[in-house]
Amino acid sequence: MSQDNSLCALPEKIDLERLSEQDAVYETKLNHEIMTRLSDACEEIEEPALVKLHFYKDLQGLCTLEGEISCKLKLICERCGKPFSTKIIAPFCVTSDKEKAAELKIEDRLDIVDLDEDGLFNLYAFIEDTLLLELPTVARHENEDECDVKGTSWTYKDENAEEALNPFAVLKDLKGKLNN
Repeated sequence: MSQDNSLCALPEKIDLERLSEQDAVYETKLNHEIMTRLSDACEEIEEPALVKLHFYKDLQGLCTLEGEISCKLKLICERCGKPFSTKIIAPFCVTSDKEKAAELKIEDRLDIVDLDEDGLFNLYAFIEDTLLLELPTVARHENEDECDVKGTSWTYKDENAEEALNPFAVLKDLKGKLNN
């Protein structure tokens, strides 16, 4: 039986096994006040994160959490230094049954999550971690026309610096001395 709780508030810590047994489905929003590490990693969280969750027992009996998190963020372009908006979409499929997943040799198919000492799963930390992992390594405008800095060839060399010596030039000089 599926339970659909549209835009409900979920607690920070949940019983993953109980929700998996109930085949629970949730769609909710998570406000930026809860995601302090994500706030620190970007210029601004423009909209609450939209979180779609499906808790279920898979065919092997693993307590599984599958879903998608999307969030609109404002980042600073590392090319031009100006802010731009982007949408991060993070699909996931996880289980807390590490031993059973290893026994079935499917631990590479699912990410393994840890439960706390009370057997509860920290949902808010997981959502924030998942979004943080989806941040681009180099933040830049997706559309090059929007960026003030044009071109695809990037150099970080100081034009005034002397050209680096060719490492083989020393060998050439040494060879010349040996031949004399």
